[in-house]
Amino acid sequence: MPIHSLPAELLLHILSRTPSVTALFALATTCRRLYSLFQSSQASLLYSVLAAELGPVLPDALGLAHSEVLDGSRGASRARYIAGIDAALDAYGGYLAGERDGLSEQTLELDEVLRLVRAFKTVGWVAGLYERCMMGLFENEVRPACNGSEESARAVVAPLSLVERLRVLRAFYRLQMALHIWGSSAVGMRIRDVKN
Repeated sequence: MPIHSLPAELLLHILSRTPSVTALFALATTCRRLYSLFQSSQASLLYSVLAAELGPVLPDALGLAHSEVLDGSRGASRARYIAGIDAALDAYGGYLAGERDGLSEQTLELDEVLRLVRAFKTVGWVAGLYERCMMGLFENEVRPACNGSEESARAVVAPLSLVERLRVLRAFYRLQMALHIWGSSAVGMRIRDVKN
């Protein structure tokens, strides 16, 4: 039985269980029926696949989404901007504590989900570049110290595990959040006000 002849509910379940956003797009473009189902449920499918792909880093991705929309420009109201920072940090704290589950199915907007996907692609690319550079530097340090033992060098310079990759990814999400929040002069003013 061809995949496109399966019931729509089963096809949606299959699409929502793909291992990555890239795989979801690839699977959705294999036939017109899958693509049509993907288009009709794009926001929920993308969110469920992204949430599974990010795993424990999802709270950080959602926290970044809250901090990205802050307007710290000179024309923005300082009080409103500070309130926005407080709301973003409260939401992020809720995500980390497990009190908030992320975007709800009822209010899932495609624009929000696409912003999460774009941020994931960008942060993931930077984290991957960092990983490759650090592993290369580490390998250059380790290989000479192994006195020619190729087996020892391979064991020491093994690829990162999934947990280690997620830690690197989380660090870059948090760095980006910090840059969004601390990059504004309004935040600097708030810190000076608190100190005085």
